[in-house]
Amino acid sequence: MITGIGVVSGVECVMIAHDPTVRGGTMNPISVRKILRAMEISRLNRLPLINLVESGGADLPNQREVFVQAGRIFHDLTDLSAKRIPTIALVFGNSTAGGAYVPAMCDYAVLVDKRAKVFLGGPPLVKMATGEDADDEELGGADMHSRVSGLSDYFAIDEFDAIRIGRQIVRRPRLAQTWPRTGEIVD
Repeated sequence: MITGIGVVSGVECVMIAHDPTVRGGTMNPISVRKILRAMEISRLNRLPLINLVESGGADLPNQREVFVQAGRIFHDLTDLSAKRIPTIALVFGNSTAGGAYVPAMCDYAVLVDKRAKVFLGGPPLVKMATGEDADDEELGGADMHSRVSGLSDYFAIDEFDAIRIGRQIVRRPRLAQTWPRTGEIVD
């Protein structure tokens, strides 16, 4: 998990990025604490929160230590939204299990065509549980979520397009008026 503060389209933003090269971007107790701290900084400073998502949810060997605290992430996402602090998810790859809740609970979800997959359980789990065959695109792909479920607010043709759309969301004059352009970060 990588967290930080950066400037996007002239607006300071808190960013959270899953690292899919380490255990599929899954969360462990330490990464959950990092996420919660980043969200706290977003709330205290009224900075938009941008999630760069490619996550397998909880790291299963650590699930007992993760689940309760990870629930706090979902609470805090809704709290930021209620406080009119925008939350944005750019989904670049698989976003499964607990990782599927992040784009679903953010104010804006941008899904990348043929790469983003958002579902609680993938095709093997569906096959095991129901006996039905489903491919990952029809089960939770960007096209399906853009046309059928409504989870996707924006359909991106590739990763560069997703970043461009994310910048446009942050730059929107109507929304950006309420966000600080510069300011001191509370620690």
